[in-house]
Amino acid sequence: MNNLTLFPVSVYEYVQPGLLEMSTSTFRVQEHTLPCSYIREYPLATAESQEDTLHLAIKQYTPLDNLSPRKGDITIIAAHANGFPKELYEPLWDEMHSRLRASGIKIRSIWIADVAQQGQSSVLNENMLGNDPSWFDHPRDLFLMINHFRNQMPQPLIGVGHSMGGAHLTALSLMHPRLLSTLILIDPVIIRASYLNAYKLGRLSARRRDRWPSRAAARKAFEKSPMFKTWDKRVLDCWMEHALRDLPTKLYPEVTASSTPPVLGADVSSSTISPDRKTEIPVTLKTTKHQEVMTFMRGNFVTPSNPAPSTAPNPLTHPDVDTSGASVEPFYRAESFHLFKLLPYLRPSVLYVFGTESDLSAPQHIADKLEFTGTNRPLPGGVTALVAAADMGRKPNALILEFFERGAKLTDQSNRYEHSCKRCGQVFPKGRPDSLTRHLFEKCPNITDEDRSRALWQPADNYMASNNSTPHSDPDLPLIPRREPSGLDALAEVSRQLQANGQHEEALVAQLRQHMDQENKDNGPLMHTASAATDMVHRMPTKSRKRRAESDVALQRQLPHPPVDPQLQQHDDYSSFVNNSLDESSAHQSPQPQSQQYQQRQQSQQPQHHQAHQPLQQTVQQSAHYSAQQPAQHPAQPSDQPSHPSQQSSQPPPQEAQDGVPPSHGESPAFTVNQGGFGLLQRANKNKVRGRFTEERRKEVQTVRKKGACLRCRMLKKPCSEGTPCGTCQNIESARLWKNACIRSRIAEEFTLYSSSLFQAKDHHTVLTALQGVDPMQLPGRIEVTLFPDTNIYATFPALMTPPTAPSLVFMLNYRRDPDTLAATLERYLHMVIMQCISHEPSTFMRSTLEVATELSVDHNDVLLGKLINLWAATNILISNEPIWSIFYEPNHPPVMEAVQGEHAEQDSSAQDKGHSDRKAFSPDTTDYAVIYAQLQHAAERYCQKQAKFVMNELERRLLQRQQSSSFLTFLAAVILLNCVERMTGLYRSFDPAGPSSNDDIHAQLTTANDNNVEASQQPVTSPGEHPDRPVDWLLEEAPSHYWPQGNSFSNLVHLLLRMRGLPPATLVRHTGSLVVIPSTHNKAYSSETQGPAAESQLQLAAAWIERTNVSAYDLLRAKDRPLSELGSDPRDWDLRFIAPLLLPQSS
Repeated sequence: MNNLTLFPVSVYEYVQPGLLEMSTSTFRVQEHTLPCSYIREYPLATAESQEDTLHLAIKQYTPLDNLSPRKGDITIIAAHANGFPKELYEPLWDEMHSRLRASGIKIRSIWIADVAQQGQSSVLNENMLGNDPSWFDHPRDLFLMINHFRNQMPQPLIGVGHSMGGAHLTALSLMHPRLLSTLILIDPVIIRASYLNAYKLGRLSARRRDRWPSRAAARKAFEKSPMFKTWDKRVLDCWMEHALRDLPTKLYPEVTASSTPPVLGADVSSSTISPDRKTEIPVTLKTTKHQEVMTFMRGNFVTPSNPAPSTAPNPLTHPDVDTSGASVEPFYRAESFHLFKLLPYLRPSVLYVFGTESDLSAPQHIADKLEFTGTNRPLPGGVTALVAAADMGRKPNALILEFFERGAKLTDQSNRYEHSCKRCGQVFPKGRPDSLTRHLFEKCPNITDEDRSRALWQPADNYMASNNSTPHSDPDLPLIPRREPSGLDALAEVSRQLQANGQHEEALVAQLRQHMDQENKDNGPLMHTASAATDMVHRMPTKSRKRRAESDVALQRQLPHPPVDPQLQQHDDYSSFVNNSLDESSAHQSPQPQSQQYQQRQQSQQPQHHQAHQPLQQTVQQSAHYSAQQPAQHPAQPSDQPSHPSQQSSQPPPQEAQDGVPPSHGESPAFTVNQGGFGLLQRANKNKVRGRFTEERRKEVQTVRKKGACLRCRMLKKPCSEGTPCGTCQNIESARLWKNACIRSRIAEEFTLYSSSLFQAKDHHTVLTALQGVDPMQLPGRIEVTLFPDTNIYATFPALMTPPTAPSLVFMLNYRRDPDTLAATLERYLHMVIMQCISHEPSTFMRSTLEVATELSVDHNDVLLGKLINLWAATNILISNEPIWSIFYEPNHPPVMEAVQGEHAEQDSSAQDKGHSDRKAFSPDTTDYAVIYAQLQHAAERYCQKQAKFVMNELERRLLQRQQSSSFLTFLAAVILLNCVERMTGLYRSFDPAGPSSNDDIHAQLTTANDNNVEASQQPVTSPGEHPDRPVDWLLEEAPSHYWPQGNSFSNLVHLLLRMRGLPPATLVRHTGSLVVIPSTHNKAYSSETQGPAAESQLQLAAAWIERTNVSAYDLLRAKDRPLSELGSDPRDWDLRFIAPLLLPQSS
């Protein structure tokens, strides 16, 4: 139950037993013995009398670097798990000490005590222990310990509890809410009553081995156990030192030592040597398995005084039985459920730590604790308030809620939720939006095209609604005056306008320099910037002024505006206001334009600290007014051409006297530009302007960019055009290369049989049928599966079973876990048995090809070949018509991610225990086998989907990159991929016996696929069973004829790419019918290695491979031209159908 790898590695010096005070490299360790609390929860907790006094074995760990602690240093009160000695956590204390010290937090001391009936405490109480322990006794003992050593335990006190110890500290905090400041609970056993299967846990403990002939034999047995393999070595050393005791004991007083020495190298578990050394003394567990079992479960049997224990339990002996929950007969454990009901009243802050492989860390258990901890208090005292605060009120997406069921919030900082698809049941434990939408629009097999089409438009509608609801800028807000432009602003504006209008005249630039130089002489550096900028802005074309005015509005809307005249507030757009003012001033020559009225009103409303800048603002406004009064263009100029600057400057504006403002124009002396140096106003550089596209060419380029270049143009690195074939493909000398349509997508998108979710739909349907509306329960142990039972190599998975109230008991894999986790476990298993998969392949051609590929992948470290071999093995799992899996249920070992080899309870047990093995094999004709088989097929499909996408993209990348394409390894990878495509095509063809019967029919079906899709989208949506062209057990929306013809088109595409790179070897047919590789008689224009040593090396590899496969031209011709009507339902009948064209001579 507690296979939690918790303890990191650090330097540790072990404690010598038997001393009252000792030291490690980190702590000074002191041992204490203290009487337990009086009286115990249950009367039979003590053997003879309730007045018997039990004792606690306590250890105190004081850091050696903090022997003189200060106020504020923390004290840790720890509690251990069921069956774990208190010393097992010493590596954890080392790690906590180092990390807390690095964070500036010092530990005063750590206190931990063995439960009265376990560990060293059980040795002290051996003669007084009863058979009815309670979980509520140890919290009282801890409270007594804290009071006894109160002088050494000042605040703050931090509780650290593991498993059952987490429940102990929770009970202590509920008993005294202010005692502990914080709780760190590691997999606490605080769950709903229906979730805790105490009987299963107790049975596992009852069947465990508890005696060994020596410590060496015990260690050897522990090291074989899957649970102990997950432990840190230091933790296992602590277990060996403190969890075992020498025999004889009161439980086993009859143990005697014999005098027969063992043979050298023999198993010490059967040794009978006399105990002349400590390591050869028989040992047993300090915590007897009987006490461990009674801690897991408490009896509630039918007795004369208790005839109805489930509905009317004895109030004197069983006052804590909850009759409203699950069955409590004949065993129950009440403390966990009662603590769960009190979680809302827990006051200290809580940090939950959940193990990834722990049975107590199921998502539902985690969600329950986070939901209820500390909620029924006026002030937040648990993690629920923190989770609510971190959630920030995230609202679920309406589209996601329609198709997905929202689950528990994730425990990380992502602020996401677990989701499950309402249509197919697939679980998304991380709840990423991109994964959900991809599943909705691409992968879910149970969502109709009508739903997808409707969902496709829903985000757009939401977006428009959100835009309509977004508050716009208030049109009545006043406008603010623009800031004074600088000289750099003026230069940037001139440069921008010249580029925008195609003007490159030097006269305008020279005039700007002359004007700014004169302003600098008359008004100083501050005045000439605003004047020059304003003057140059109004010398621009009207179209450019409008564009500038529109860009100014965006900035002005974002800034706070002072009040403005209500007449100006009627204008919603500043650009229209400016343009209207300019047009009116040009047409009517108004002596008092609206801009001057606005300036005068603005001056009277401005605060006093803005008055210093009024002269400058007046200058800017006058310059804008006089420029607006000038004609926008010369009469002789056409209306679409801007006026020349020299023509505009021939009529200077009239000078009006202003108080305190010098004239903005005057006589300008001759201005000479220095062509040298690096000044800002030096020689203007001519911008290099790229040739502009015509409108037709621009539209064509945009269309091609949206569609993407075709594969041939990407391979040749040539510009692609619209149409099929495109212009580049039409110009290729070899016309046969472009007889097919141009492919503008990735090759992985051309073959969707791996991503159709066929087996996911079958899995979902099979599991729902087996569950019959009930929720399954978690089982201890694991499901073991193997393809080759003689190898003793197994993949292990968590187990579920329908509850006893269900119509039938059915075992199944834990489908609530992430499907990718099951696929990852299957991947590790295939990696270990890949050689067995190859050796059992019936096809000589494929077996030899895979053997060559395995050797080359190792020699050349080729990742693509390795992943393709695994994909081929997983494909064989999908296409199997026979029950190829051997499936077992092993209740005594937990599941692990890695594949295991020969680890079963009967192998570690003695001869007398082998007959009691609980390992169960499932027959292929049972419902359990059918359900688990469907789940394994789904996991294989999930793995194939991921692998196929990778290998197809990697193969495409190699073929598109010329320097990497000319390699026999790439060609061999394509051959293995084509065999996978052949078998998947045969699998889907077996569901469509009435499909096309010739290649011409397939080609016709593919060319009309788009038309059929358009027509189908206009037809009413029907269920899969209503289509006459689909089998009854077909669960996908699309018919089988939509999928399997993709194999033919995909193989043609791969042939095209391989031949363009010149990768297929040139062959010749001998008189015997065998093939032989010959040098190519012509050099492909697209091949980079057709001559030289590299090409000879490729030919040698290809020749050796062809000779090893022993394939004949007759076999290839027969497979290539075999009618579809002659192909059976076995997908292997399609072997060599797509590979043959690559190996036969071109004349064939």
